Amino acid sequence: MFRSVFQGLAALSFIAALSLASPVRAATPEGQALGLEIGSILLEAANFKAVIAKSMTEESGSMGDFNFRPDWKQLLVDSMIEETEHDIPALKRLFGKAFADNLTVEELRAGVVIMRDPAMQAAIAAGASNRPAPTTRPLRATEKVINSPAGRAFLERLSHFDTLMSGLENDFIAEIIPGAFRRFADKAEASEAARAAAH
Repeated sequence: MFRSVFQGLAALSFIAALSLASPVRAATPEGQALGLEIGSILLEAANFKAVIAKSMTEESGSMGDFNFRPDWKQLLVDSMIEETEHDIPALKRLFGKAFADNLTVEELRAGVVIMRDPAMQAAIAAGASNRPAPTTRPLRATEKVINSPAGRAFLERLSHFDTLMSGLENDFIAEIIPGAFRRFADKAEASEAARAAAH
């Protein structure tokens, strides 16, 4: 259900992904904090809530046949979107852990500078919404970091984002689905109560 979302993020050419083939590192507290910051910047710049909402709307046709209750399909879509919005902090932590576990502290420090740059954030937003990448150049200070060994290593490690996404997809789904189904059950029961009261 979320595959198109992850494929969309994977298609962002300027941040392709962490290579999970590299040795996993034991994340330090600083590394964990930096990884979380990078994950947060990524999801916020990509407007992940909007990405999920668009994906859920487009994929609603595959969510099951509710001919007996046509309104339930939209209730399910709404539940998925609401739960995703609720779970954004947890999703950021999942991304952050992946970054912290696979990059050195030096690479993470460089990554934070690169990801904070307005040009990078504009590029992320454009990629997530399938718009042409802007031509704005990074700030001079950011370019200096990009050209440093740690900056080059950070961007190099982001060359297989789809691999990272496939690794996180199950965790994302496990985070979202239980709460989404609870929300859907509440909405469906309320709809049934309203239907019964109207008869």
